[in-house]
Amino acid sequence: MKNAIAILSTALLATQIAPHAHAQQAASRPSATAAPALTATLRLGCDDESIGAEVSINGQFRGECPFDAMVPEGVLNIRAVKAVGADKERVFEQQLRVGVGTAVRREIVLGLPQLTAVARQREEARQEAERQARAEAERQAQAALQADWSAADQGNPNAMLVMAERYMQGKGVAKDAAQARAWLVKAAEAGNAEAMFRLGEAHEMRWPPFDYGQARLWYGKAAEAGHAGGMAGLGAMHINGQGGPVNDAQARLWFERAAQAGNGRGMNGMASLYEEARGGMPKNMALSTQWRDRALATGDVRAMLAVGWQVIGGERTGRETPAQALNLIRQAADAGWPVAMHYMGYVYMEGKGGLEKNDVIALDWFHRAADLGVADAMVSIGYLQERGRGGLKASNALAIDWYRKAAEAGSETGRRNLQILRGQ
Repeated sequence: MKNAIAILSTALLATQIAPHAHAQQAASRPSATAAPALTATLRLGCDDESIGAEVSINGQFRGECPFDAMVPEGVLNIRAVKAVGADKERVFEQQLRVGVGTAVRREIVLGLPQLTAVARQREEARQEAERQARAEAERQAQAALQADWSAADQGNPNAMLVMAERYMQGKGVAKDAAQARAWLVKAAEAGNAEAMFRLGEAHEMRWPPFDYGQARLWYGKAAEAGHAGGMAGLGAMHINGQGGPVNDAQARLWFERAAQAGNGRGMNGMASLYEEARGGMPKNMALSTQWRDRALATGDVRAMLAVGWQVIGGERTGRETPAQALNLIRQAADAGWPVAMHYMGYVYMEGKGGLEKNDVIALDWFHRAADLGVADAMVSIGYLQERGRGGLKASNALAIDWYRKAAEAGSETGRRNLQILRGQ
């Protein structure tokens, strides 16, 4: 019995002593989570720009530059960062290996400013949003194109005009003047008044060689359909005898209707009737000026040219300066009116409106107008070519070519000059 008690006591004692023994053994082994020993020295030098940069080693912030501290042996990923405003920073990054007992020195040279991680994420999110918006806009544009195409193919006049505009502007399709023209004709023939007007305008001044008969025809159709631009265009055909005989009474009728509808060309036409005492109107410069001012207020290019030329010629005084007059002509030219381009060339060639004579600039304007079919501009180029002006070499042969082109485009001056140079 005593032996049993003794054995039991020994067992209990063992169970009480064992945990302490295990704790002592555990204390003698290094902990898996203990910090590594700091056995090397790292010194980071700084120039004026990098002083105060925040230094991190292996992802842990350790201080600011200049930096001098003990570090563990092994591979060190050094990163120094200095903020530049709210969204940018300058960064230095380097990886190096240090051994036990070593001392390493590096100079911090910050890189160029770059976006911070947060700003970069924000910028990437913005760019992605823009990309998605562009993709959606493209999807919608393609859907609209398909809808317009389908409607046009099914005979919708408005859609046909839209297709003409698309091909003219390269909107959703490649620019194609032939396709634009074809769709414009289809829209006009299908009854679209705007297309009728544009077709008349194209034949009058945009599709050389100009066909005034077709211009008069389509302006007439547009006018009958109630289009103010068509009314004004038809009035111009009648007053100028283009595409048919001169008819002052019809010119007045259509100019009046166009002007009443707020059309600037119609208003300018009324000004011309009073100025020239045509269409049964008495010569009345006061009324002519009133109508022209109204036309000018609408931005009508013909009124711009008329007022500008009257000022430069001394027919309109006490209002606009020569510089303002020249600016009006330039505005009309910049708006794409070929006739105004020719006049710009003329004022430079003759030194009008306070300009110094400049045949080189004049020649450039003449070419712009000639390229758009203005016969008088072709005559002007021939004139400069014949005399060797504007940087051109004097050449009767080349001048004859230009006079011939002008004559073929309907210029009587071109025809006469051609005969003179040919000795006829």
